[in-house]
Amino acid sequence: MKIPYHGLLVSGDVLLAARGCNLHTFSIKDGSHLFTWKYPSLRKDEPSDATPARENGSSVPTPMSCDAENPNVEDGDSGPPPKRRKVENSEEVEQEEPDQEMGQEGGEKHPSRRSKRRAKKKKSQALHPVQRPAEPPMIQCLTATTDGKHVVAVTGSDKTIWVFEHDGAGNLVQLGQRTMPKRPCSIVLTPDNKTILSADKFGDVFSLPLIPNGDPAEGSPQSAPSTPATPATPQPAKPQANTLTVHTKRNLKALANQNQRLVTQQVEKARTATFEHTLLLGHVSMLTAIALTTRAGRSYIVTGDRDEHIRVSRPPPQAHVIEAYCLGHDEFVSRLCAVPGRPELLVSGGGDDDLFVWDWFAGALLSTADLLPLVCAVLPEAAQLAVSTLRAFHHPGGTTWVVAACEAVPVLFCFRLEGNSLQHAQTVPLAGNLLDAVTFDTERGLQLLAALDAPRDAVGDPSLVTLGWDGESGSWQPSPFPVADEALDDGEADITREELTKSLYSTETTLRKMGHDDE
Repeated sequence: MKIPYHGLLVSGDVLLAARGCNLHTFSIKDGSHLFTWKYPSLRKDEPSDATPARENGSSVPTPMSCDAENPNVEDGDSGPPPKRRKVENSEEVEQEEPDQEMGQEGGEKHPSRRSKRRAKKKKSQALHPVQRPAEPPMIQCLTATTDGKHVVAVTGSDKTIWVFEHDGAGNLVQLGQRTMPKRPCSIVLTPDNKTILSADKFGDVFSLPLIPNGDPAEGSPQSAPSTPATPATPQPAKPQANTLTVHTKRNLKALANQNQRLVTQQVEKARTATFEHTLLLGHVSMLTAIALTTRAGRSYIVTGDRDEHIRVSRPPPQAHVIEAYCLGHDEFVSRLCAVPGRPELLVSGGGDDDLFVWDWFAGALLSTADLLPLVCAVLPEAAQLAVSTLRAFHHPGGTTWVVAACEAVPVLFCFRLEGNSLQHAQTVPLAGNLLDAVTFDTERGLQLLAALDAPRDAVGDPSLVTLGWDGESGSWQPSPFPVADEALDDGEADITREELTKSLYSTETTLRKMGHDDE
């Protein structure tokens, strides 16, 4: 199956839609395809790139060398390589070789020697674990400057922030890519459109300039972290052995793996240390969301984490100063949402049964809105939920709306903001699970655009739908939003349902603490 659109952004008359690690642009007026940015490895994935280093006379494998990736490659030693078999977790496990310690006279095996070899093998595997295949990159965050001239995207598995120049007609030009120390989970742009704030899963918030400035000048001062920074990754000891002192096939492979890991870590260290980035603040828990709020012309950084905390911090250079805490969640916080036209309000959701409305500056809980009963009306067997989408917008009719979606629940919950409380107005059934939603203006007024995990071959069930306000019925009505993407399917990678679920439905499994309900 193909990956559905799972990230949406509207900039002017252009729709930007993330699909796996690729970014497509369409006309918001007629759905015509405008441009496609492909992840670099997909553009350069050719057989010639994987030529083993040994063919060039090098004894140390490079990150692209297949010697370290495939231990079955002939090492030049006599005798066939040991047989290998596949197991469920896709790791290759070496089958036990025929016992070579046979008695010369009676052919009797020596169990003690075999057990020693097994113990030695387990010890070697513990010291040199087999690296699992890298998780395929997925665009997890997507945002743009207020003028629409720049677009920022985040791919999760490689921890990279991408910055593009946008000409307003759907064409994107990559300006830079920066690999962060830890995987970003949420990003936001400052009001002046000059700085990216990146919250990562280690609990830190970094600031970095929107436009890469190149390598920092030597001797330039680096800001000290306001809270304990990410501990330095232990550097592996440089292998003392070499091909002149190691002779057996097994030890040569172990040496090649050591050199491979050393080269890879050196490359990663070089990539993460050559651009300007400043640590602003840190949590002692995994960060899940970041938002910017404004009071009296001053912006504040609001962050949510896995340990039920919502923290309000002052803007740089005083980001280490905590202005308030919004405490009331019993489960993880997964989404934060500022309310247009009501700058004093903040809406949050996560693993709790309710949505929360806060006076964020005072740290006061104003109201809650039941969500689990609405989920149970759709899925009667549901016992808990995880908010995956939360948006607030002001409708031209004078009503402020807050819409929410829960992971793996094929509906959209619509709430009216009345005073300081949320009133449920409508549950909109959808053709599939909602993955993302954005608002955009049309000649018919403001509309919602939703990305669904729906069967692409089902008639009338497209992966993109719009929801428009029907004044006569007083409700939101969905309708298909066709895009000209038939030719794009051939360029998208195939993925299994299990892989898709792991990539797009990770809020519940990643953030909810196991056994929490039993305490």
